[in-house]
Amino acid sequence: PYIKIIFRIFVIMKNPSKYIRAGIITTLAPLTVPVWNKRIPKNESTPTKYILIINQDTQQYERSKSCYEYSCTFTLDLCNITTLGNDATVQVDDLEEEVRTAMDSLRVPNFVVKDMSYSSFDLDMDTGTNTINRRLITYTIWLNYVV
Repeated sequence: PYIKIIFRIFVIMKNPSKYIRAGIITTLAPLTVPVWNKRIPKNESTPTKYILIINQDTQQYERSKSCYEYSCTFTLDLCNITTLGNDATVQVDDLEEEVRTAMDSLRVPNFVVKDMSYSSFDLDMDTGTNTINRRLITYTIWLNYVV
């Protein structure tokens, strides 16, 4: 008789969320506008222009023996703060152009970006002392984690 040995390779599934954030921050670093995850850190003073990574979502799209694929969505919140009653929509338009151009070269560590799409809309607001022009850009990316 012979001994039948079965080898089973266990694929460690990586959560792409932290890698996506790292890729976004690296990609947008040359813009000279600070980029943070979810909120401005307590030890930082609020700049007049900044970008937040918000509303991150990951959905397993496909699975095989050699890879995992994900459909991931995240929103970039582009903010420009001015004195109350002053509009900075043109500055936000310019920032959106810079962001979209940079994001075309997004690289996510440990993953292959197979496709990317986006949509954007404004969500401006006034506080007691400031006008905050906001542009939310929602990206959907298709990622492949190959073992």
